[in-house]
Amino acid sequence: MKKQYIKYIVAAVILLLIGVLVINSKPKKTDWSPSFSSRGKLPYGTYVLKQRLGDIFPEQKVRVNFNSYYTFFNEQGLENDTQSNLLIISKEVEPDALESKRLMEYAARGNRLFISCASLRGKLADTLKVAYDYSSYYLPTKTDGGNLNFVHPKLKRAKDYSFKHLYQFAFFEKFDTTKTVLIGTDDRQRAVFIEVKVGKGSIFLHSLPAVFSNYGLLYQQNDEYAAKCLSYLPKQTIIWDEYFKPDRVQNTDLFRYLQTDDALRAAYYLLVVGLVLFFAFGTKRRQRAIQVIRRPVNASLEFIHTVGRLYFRRKNNHDLVSKQYAFLLDHFRTRYYLHVYPEQAIDIEMVSQKTGIKHKTVMALFSKFNHLLQQPSVSDSELIDLNHQLEKMKDEEQL
Repeated sequence: MKKQYIKYIVAAVILLLIGVLVINSKPKKTDWSPSFSSRGKLPYGTYVLKQRLGDIFPEQKVRVNFNSYYTFFNEQGLENDTQSNLLIISKEVEPDALESKRLMEYAARGNRLFISCASLRGKLADTLKVAYDYSSYYLPTKTDGGNLNFVHPKLKRAKDYSFKHLYQFAFFEKFDTTKTVLIGTDDRQRAVFIEVKVGKGSIFLHSLPAVFSNYGLLYQQNDEYAAKCLSYLPKQTIIWDEYFKPDRVQNTDLFRYLQTDDALRAAYYLLVVGLVLFFAFGTKRRQRAIQVIRRPVNASLEFIHTVGRLYFRRKNNHDLVSKQYAFLLDHFRTRYYLHVYPEQAIDIEMVSQKTGIKHKTVMALFSKFNHLLQQPSVSDSELIDLNHQLEKMKDEEQL
């Protein structure tokens, strides 16, 4: 019985090995994805160009950037750098407003910015006033390509540089001719390579990044074309870009990282639900009794009634008249800044103008006060009449 099992196991292993050999013997399909990564040896990678930078820029340092340019220049101490070249090769380049500002400042200080992409969008494209156009797509299944050359007689070759599989044939439909120099065209005289003057430096724009790819450099020895393009950059430090690559690693926060794994996401939600339930039920009975603090009682009305009853019982109307007169003068002083005092003569005209009360009403009111204050006693009817005159004065008083 054991020998029979061994036969079956050996047969299964042999069949498995045969299957693996058959699968591996099949020709692998070429990956034409436009990564433009210096680590990639695919047709649209830039491994060859990155390795050849030492030949094009001998004895020059090559720095690689994986971070946003908003922070890169500060972190690397390059905020005042004036002797470097920034090389960006990618399918699409779309810096945000802050990154565009930093890149423009970098070029304006006297550096050189070289961008080769099939699509430049955002604030940087608007600032440089460039617009792309696309004639067709050159896919790997087609044999046709593009023919490129330079404008300068010393760089222009008698026979155009011929390229195949350019991924996306883009050219510059519009650019600012007052600040831009045309460097290279295709065989239909459409601009594919330009230089834009920015401050003390320049920004070089190339619309066909595939010519700098592994396939573009190795096809018919077209590395000469790429070398001539990069010859416009001075011999100084090179900053190689990996930030704008399509497959760059995105910086994510903790919450976004938790969302990348089902188990982590489930554990996170379970923790949140558990905390909510704990605070909802676990602390309900443990809370101390909250002492009820009663609202302070407003005793102002009670005080007024008490004082009123006191004066009513004493029948000291003359004292009430003197206090009302003092309160009236204090009101004029504090609100209208009038210099009115009991021992001084009252300027009726000035009081009327300042308060907006009719001259006749002011005259009658102060005459009433003078009359009552000179009497030894004041009757209830006279006190009521005085109160009516005070209410009339308040109605006429301007707010």
